[in-house]
Amino acid sequence: MGDLVVQTDYPSTSIETELTRYLNEQSVKYNKDFDILLWWKQNACRYPIVSRMAKDILGLQISTVVSEAVFSTSGRILDAYRTNLSANIVEALVCTQDWVRKSRKQIVDNIDEILKDNEVAKALEEAIKNGDAKGKQRINILE
Repeated sequence: MGDLVVQTDYPSTSIETELTRYLNEQSVKYNKDFDILLWWKQNACRYPIVSRMAKDILGLQISTVVSEAVFSTSGRILDAYRTNLSANIVEALVCTQDWVRKSRKQIVDNIDEILKDNEVAKALEEAIKNGDAKGKQRINILE
């Protein structure tokens, strides 16, 4: 079995690490169409270890939220009375708050439709309260 193992001794001074080789390579000129993930895919055989690290790092989604903003928002949600909220509920509250802020203009633009829907809902509630068991009362909601 020892015959199958080939061991080569290289002097430690002549071995250049992948990282050193990568860092000493000439930089790529800036191009707005440059695809960094494609570059690492094409050069993975030259830098197998560094390319795996690059794919792990470059595969992360970039956050556009400033850290301070996240912590200040959580401070408004988590106070002394609400510290028992689960992480999922806190996440839902933060996301909902963000969605409402972003869609506020759209809500104002559609206020007439929202008010009409509210009137329909109130008419239905009133009909349910006042109607007989068989639901014979008619509602004129499309005035």
